Amino acid sequence: MPVLSYVRDAQYLFDEYYVAWSPKRRLARRLFMPAIRMLRAVSSRVAYPSLGLAAAVDAGDRPLLLPPGSPKPVDAAVRPGARSLLFVGPMRYAVHGLDLLVGAVERVRASGLDVDVICVSRVGEEPPSPRPSWLRVEHTSGAGIHALLPDVLASVTPRRRSPYNDLAVPIKVMEYLSYARPLLVTDCTEQARIVRDADCGLVVADSVDAFAGGIAELVTAPPERVQTWAVNARIAATERSWAGLARTIVRVLADAGGR
Repeated sequence: MPVLSYVRDAQYLFDEYYVAWSPKRRLARRLFMPAIRMLRAVSSRVAYPSLGLAAAVDAGDRPLLLPPGSPKPVDAAVRPGARSLLFVGPMRYAVHGLDLLVGAVERVRASGLDVDVICVSRVGEEPPSPRPSWLRVEHTSGAGIHALLPDVLASVTPRRRSPYNDLAVPIKVMEYLSYARPLLVTDCTEQARIVRDADCGLVVADSVDAFAGGIAELVTAPPERVQTWAVNARIAATERSWAGLARTIVRVLADAGGR
């Protein structure tokens, strides 16, 4: 029977996400690549979310790429006057970009533009206190996030550029597509490619000035431009669906079984 394995990430190899400060963590880092090699040995094919991640684990010249899929688009109309930016995920590490987000929003608000942020994080992964009054934390998921969407103008991913962030394909960016809102992301290689290819928002440098400029551009953009970004996000979510990914996996397994 053919076996398709998937290497979802390689954070063990990158100091910005995994600091080997104890014997246990150093051992885990040392064992990561041998484990990957063993996985390859028992698999018919091994897939990776991006070329960068495949290269990080020495996958060879022609790796099988299977980026994460997007959920089915959500029908949630934007309320008139919506002014919230949505961030979903943890804010535990410096490379997640909390300082960038806070600095940019403070600058935009100081210029007179009314904008706030809804941050959806698991308990223990939210921005630390004290937090700005305009930053609202929610502990929810799925339908709970969908209920927030009428007040959401756009989604944001303020990740700092780093070796790992450049090669990672954030699942939350794929989820953002399904919300049918414009995306504002920093120019980390893979997430920038998604937004540029779909023409569903803005890609900016990972600096406070650039991110503030992106927020201001979103908030002041003509309604028809915002609508075009939103429609393109919806189209991209449909084209990159989990159902389509499942069909690709079935095809890969069938091909492997026929060898």
